Amino acid sequence: MSSGRHGASVEEMAKEVNKTREQLESADKALKHMAQLNKALKTSLITRLAKWQEFRRHIALRCKLVFAFHLSQRGYYGKVLFNHDAQTLMLRVSRLLYGELWGTDGVGEPRYKQMTRR
Repeated sequence: MSSGRHGASVEEMAKEVNKTREQLESADKALKHMAQLNKALKTSLITRLAKWQEFRRHIALRCKLVFAFHLSQRGYYGKVLFNHDAQTLMLRVSRLLYGELWGTDGVGEPRYKQMTRR
């Protein structure tokens, strides 16, 4: 049952159209699933990044506190300065000077004398 000049029957054309339609529907489903997966992965990445930044802040705070505590045990005052964006760490340490020998600021608070390297 060929249509003569065109080389394909109506049934063959209908089968081809149905086959192509099924392929299109399958591709549409795959595209929707990929879009859902992409959205889920983006959400997961944003959540993980936020948790990582929070963890990094907590570790930095803990480091600052422990550093200051250990320096104070030895009669020093110091700071830890983090710059996460530049990936740098700077330490500042001063000698903690108390009482009559070095004086106070008038309110009984210790004065700090900056230590220098030579």
